Amino acid sequence: MRDLCGVIPSHLRRRADALGELDHHLARCLPAECRPHCRVAGVEGNTLILITDSPVWRSRIHFLAPEIIRYFGEIDKRAIERLRVRVGVPEHAKPRRERRPPPRVRPPAAAARALAGLADTVDDASLARSLRRLAARGQRESD
Repeated sequence: MRDLCGVIPSHLRRRADALGELDHHLARCLPAECRPHCRVAGVEGNTLILITDSPVWRSRIHFLAPEIIRYFGEIDKRAIERLRVRVGVPEHAKPRRERRPPPRVRPPAAAARALAGLADTVDDASLARSLRRLAARGQRESD
């Protein structure tokens, strides 16, 4: 298997490493119950952008904003003066789409008769069986 470091451009690796480091520092300054619900999304100028997994945690993080800003001011050379908190759903928590079976095709009665007639004229036995099955699904005249 190829090493991904050789495939990912260096500027993206540096950005990912920087975000990982900021995320590590965020985890150190948050109370334990908040840590699984909040991640660093980035830094824009002097604003630290965080993502929470619900509006409840967003509110909780807003109450902690002064301490978070102070903590990052002590450990980071850049001056973080503001905090922006957004709500987003982490990838691991997104529900998987339920797979539904495709809808059953019910051809109109006239089409069903035509399919049955066509099945009688086809030389390929497998195709003839398929056409008869499809014709059997056809709508009745009263439908």
